[in-house]
Amino acid sequence: MHYLILQVLALVTFHQSLRWGQRSGGNIIGIGAVNYGVAAAVTAGTFFILLGVGKATADSNLLIVFGMVNGALYFLCLLVMLAAYKTAGVGITSAMIASGSLVPILVSRFAWQESMAGRQWLAVALLPLGMALMRPARNGSRADGKWLNWRADLCLLAAFLLPGLSATIHKATTIYDAPDGSGQPLYMTALFLTAFAGNSAYVFWRRQHLSRADIGIGAWIGLVNIMATAMIIMALRTLPAVIFFPTSSSLVITLNLFVAWRLWRESLTRRQLAGVTVAVAVIILANLGGQAA
Repeated sequence: MHYLILQVLALVTFHQSLRWGQRSGGNIIGIGAVNYGVAAAVTAGTFFILLGVGKATADSNLLIVFGMVNGALYFLCLLVMLAAYKTAGVGITSAMIASGSLVPILVSRFAWQESMAGRQWLAVALLPLGMALMRPARNGSRADGKWLNWRADLCLLAAFLLPGLSATIHKATTIYDAPDGSGQPLYMTALFLTAFAGNSAYVFWRRQHLSRADIGIGAWIGLVNIMATAMIIMALRTLPAVIFFPTSSSLVITLNLFVAWRLWRESLTRRQLAGVTVAVAVIILANLGGQAA
């Protein structure tokens, strides 16, 4: 359970730090590139030193492919996330992202036969409801903002689906890796290197420049990103996906909404508060009695 708590805290810190970088007027895509570059360097260095390069698994090539695909998803998620921040605010965007845990939960049930009790099915069913309730009516979570259009809804839908696909790949690596998790350093390195390559190519294409502040913020976010990703994988080795994802998602939703309200003065309507209540209900339902027999 402590892995889950650390993952939640790291993910909330990641979202709020990224929003801080965006609001401070920095080169946010460049910050993203530094973030993934630091994550790739630390992952390759630290984990390979600790676990040893020689501990390759029979499915090393598969894990590299998983990492590259997920790295591309990380890059796309960053672009979508930044656009959604401007549309709906960091609190609601993180709620949409966290609600994407519906995807790996259902995949785990049907692809890997993880059992689910009736109350856990109810928790899964409540996730879309909570997501809908927390959707803002106006652009930027401001009362005087423009009404959201279909493009904004597509952006929020992508903020729901892309992280869900990414989380499903995280889960898949724990299924196809060796029992001792020796392939995870290879997977995470491929993931962050691919994400770094995508961000760097985008910065180069746009001919953007980085300040020292951008590099500092990006390095900080990179370290937080490593923590969040590592804790997801560690938690999934000790908790079933049907417990981890609803609990983690609901906590991230609630904490990000609270922090966004305190730091960025993002307003919450009664409907959105009802969505937070639904998120809390998901936490309770998902953890009553653990897995089904």
